[in-house]
Amino acid sequence: MTDLRPWTTYDVSVTPWNQGGRGFKSNVVDCKTEQGVPSVAPVIIKIMPSSVNITVVWNAIEESKTNGIIEGYRLMAVSYALLQSVSKSVTTNNTSPFTFTFTFTQLHPFTEFNISVAAYTEKGDGPASYTIVTTQQAAPREPRDVFVSGILARSVYVHWKPPLLEDQNGIITAYIITTVSVGEQAIEHPDIRKTITPAFIRTILLAGLTPYTHYYIYVRASTMAGIGRPCQEITCTTKQDSPSCPESVEATVISSTAVLLEWHEPLEPNGLLTGYNATLTSASGKIQTLKYTSTTTRETIYGLLPNMNYTVRVNAENVAGRSTKCSDTNFHTFPIRSEPPGNFSATALGQSTIVVNWTKPRSLYGQLAGYRVVYRVDGYNDSNSFVGVAAESTSVTIRGLSPRTTFNITVFVIAEDSTSGHVTEGLPAPYQLVTTAGPKRNIEAPGENELHWWIWVASGCAVIVSFIVALCIVWQRLRRLKSATDAASGQQVQHPQSNSRQLEPQSDQTQYEALPMSDVHRYGSFEIVPIEDILESESETSSSQESSERVEEEQTLSSGRGTDCDPNSDHSEQLQPRPIIVRVQLHTFVDENGGSRDCESSPK
Repeated sequence: MTDLRPWTTYDVSVTPWNQGGRGFKSNVVDCKTEQGVPSVAPVIIKIMPSSVNITVVWNAIEESKTNGIIEGYRLMAVSYALLQSVSKSVTTNNTSPFTFTFTFTQLHPFTEFNISVAAYTEKGDGPASYTIVTTQQAAPREPRDVFVSGILARSVYVHWKPPLLEDQNGIITAYIITTVSVGEQAIEHPDIRKTITPAFIRTILLAGLTPYTHYYIYVRASTMAGIGRPCQEITCTTKQDSPSCPESVEATVISSTAVLLEWHEPLEPNGLLTGYNATLTSASGKIQTLKYTSTTTRETIYGLLPNMNYTVRVNAENVAGRSTKCSDTNFHTFPIRSEPPGNFSATALGQSTIVVNWTKPRSLYGQLAGYRVVYRVDGYNDSNSFVGVAAESTSVTIRGLSPRTTFNITVFVIAEDSTSGHVTEGLPAPYQLVTTAGPKRNIEAPGENELHWWIWVASGCAVIVSFIVALCIVWQRLRRLKSATDAASGQQVQHPQSNSRQLEPQSDQTQYEALPMSDVHRYGSFEIVPIEDILESESETSSSQESSERVEEEQTLSSGRGTDCDPNSDHSEQLQPRPIIVRVQLHTFVDENGGSRDCESSPK
């Protein structure tokens, strides 16, 4: 029996047959054919590629077409370009699902693969299903054979080759060139990044570089999937270029024939500086170039003309050249100073005046325009005062000065250049110290004299007022003493004019000279004190008696009669002159000659 279906059960019986017909059928016997290979291929329903993976999804074969027990499925991925194939098997069992999934891994990016799926039994593989799929792109590998050429101060050429075909991992869309720079003077520069399209370009000129700078150059390829890793770094150093101009150039005139130049190094030296050049141009048009081989930033130029306008330009230099388009700096040298006036003298007249005399100088630089007298209190160097004097005068009187003060005085010549009109001061005459007359006092700076004058006035007024108050007190005490004496005598004593005589001072009394009022403020403080204790012991009067005494005194005054005392009367002892003690506290004072001495306290 042939052409039977594999792995199929049949009922088999035998029936004889001859010319006369069929006989009886034998017993039926069940029999099953052996397994065969599947008769159909699995159906691939989905393919999902990535850059390195491919996922295959298929359905199981219908049971009627398995021709046996499906032991599994055999899958294969073949790359004819890479001559690479991957074979995998997926086994099944009685509980296997109807849909199967398998993923090929670690495939090469952007590569075409022929995918096949076939079921197999113990008898072998059945027919396979086929499909073609390409893995997705990935970032490429690094370019090859990178090198540089044509190195200049600000540019360089970069050359490279694309990655090998199997390393491109896709379609190269661009190349990225990155430069990282570190200058020789440790100045970091920003990175330069260039993207080169189309991809068939293999050379580029990198411009905008910094002179005399060390660069690291990297080249990377790019696909739609991303940028690949860089190549091995390529190093190069750009050449030197002419430097930029020096910064902050300053010219300081130090004499009539010399100037000090100072500047800062260029912000962009563009190499190793070898020196500086200073181009000097005078107002007359003369040009002079000075070359300095050192890298110092401070130089002094000598041999200039006095009283002249100059323009100076400082340039920096290196092996590549000199800086250009630098700005100019202007300065004017000092004129030659005239000699000081001759026969200079300063004499104090009184307490507030000084007379200054001099003669014309022997030589002048320019025309005489006048003089300037400078004076200040000795020790106060920051408080100068000036007096301008006309050219035809050789003396001046300074008034309104502080008494007893030492002044420092000198005089300058003022000269005018007839060509440029520039006015200059000559050399000063030797300073002289002059002291004004007057009472000794502390030397004060100008502006403090007025304050001390008011202090003296206030002190004098206080002393005078105190003295007047003391006199009033003495007068009141004398009046009360007289009233008390008259009351004690009990009668009014009158003396005829013929018998009146002047009382003579007793022999035991001390004769004192009067103290002039003008000297009171010079001696210090004083106090006039009557001897009240003696008066109170001799006359004990009540308040009523004092009032009667005042009435009697007023009557006496109104009648115009005197109260002369008769030395021959019984009351003469009580009418003797009574001493009044004036206590004067004397202090150290200044006499008219400027000296000082101490006085003791004594009664006057």
